[in-house]
Amino acid sequence: MASVSRAQGPAGSGKATMVFFLVLLNAVIFVLDHFSPLFLQGLYLNHRNPVFYQFVTSALCHANVAHLSGNMFPLLIFGKLVEEELGAVGLLVCYILCAILSNLASVIFLPSYSLGLGM
Repeated sequence: MASVSRAQGPAGSGKATMVFFLVLLNAVIFVLDHFSPLFLQGLYLNHRNPVFYQFVTSALCHANVAHLSGNMFPLLIFGKLVEEELGAVGLLVCYILCAILSNLASVIFLPSYSLGLGM
């Protein structure tokens, strides 16, 4: 019986493909949002009147290059480890769950945004 090394994780391939897909998706959304005529503001979390999909899509939105790179660096480092341990689907579920929970916390604990007092 062949053993699977810890570096390969449950997926068995040792390749972190979902993490690279998420980084690429974040970069594409950033470029479309900042450099094209497409209007993607509906993806950002609207604290006053949130729409259900914004709890996920806002995790793909970034204010500037520093914000994007500051989020993508930990995603590359820790996301690769998570994907090696849980597989691509596990990483995607973790990413979506963290997006939903963090945005829910934002709506609950930052009421000034909901009242239009913060930005």
